[in-house]
Amino acid sequence: MPELEAEMTPAVKAAFLALLEQVEQSNKQVESLTNQVEKLTPRNSSLPPSTEHPHPKPKRKRPSVKKRNRGGQNGHKLHLRDLIPSEQCATVMPCHPDYCCRCGGEFQADGATPRRHQVWDLPPIEPVVVEYHLFRGHCPCCGITTSASLPPGVPAGQCGPRRAAFTGFWDEILPRKDHLWTFLKVEGIEPTNNTAERTLRPVVIYRKLSFGMQSSTGSRYLEPTLTVSEMHTNR
Repeated sequence: MPELEAEMTPAVKAAFLALLEQVEQSNKQVESLTNQVEKLTPRNSSLPPSTEHPHPKPKRKRPSVKKRNRGGQNGHKLHLRDLIPSEQCATVMPCHPDYCCRCGGEFQADGATPRRHQVWDLPPIEPVVVEYHLFRGHCPCCGITTSASLPPGVPAGQCGPRRAAFTGFWDEILPRKDHLWTFLKVEGIEPTNNTAERTLRPVVIYRKLSFGMQSSTGSRYLEPTLTVSEMHTNR
């Protein structure tokens, strides 16, 4: 206050200003220590594990992702395969126009170099069938008949290793393609299940620390409870 400041002697005024500066420094120090204490956890300090929630979720800053339309963007450089020599192509098909594109008159070739267009494709898949002839014979000494065995690595069934792998891909991967390739269609979806594993980890730690439920009824009760908790945390 101006009236109070006018009544102060120079010595009292200097002491008062020094106290104000000391109080300001103390407030800053208390604020800094408070921030440090709020960041303490059982993993980075001597706090007991019981002071932490069984499945804490640290707040993460979501990266700012600019929304853009799907497909090629404006100004995107076009990428094409380099044309290979015509001699290396499996088939060269000449294409001639049947009539004039303007008047529909008769077409006459002018002998100019044609525009080349190449299409890359995969060859048709054909099964490779290998037949094994297992001969047998008898021993002239004891009369026992002996039959030949399949070479090492040849399966006893009719399904080879490459066919088995392809069948597994066809039966196991393709039916789940809408789920497995979601990250290619929806922006922001991770290609791995690391997020799901990180979400389950606190629940596993909680089960380990609490020694699990003592009955199936308790387990059935805990499952939706933890699910709702995780959904609320990650919302």
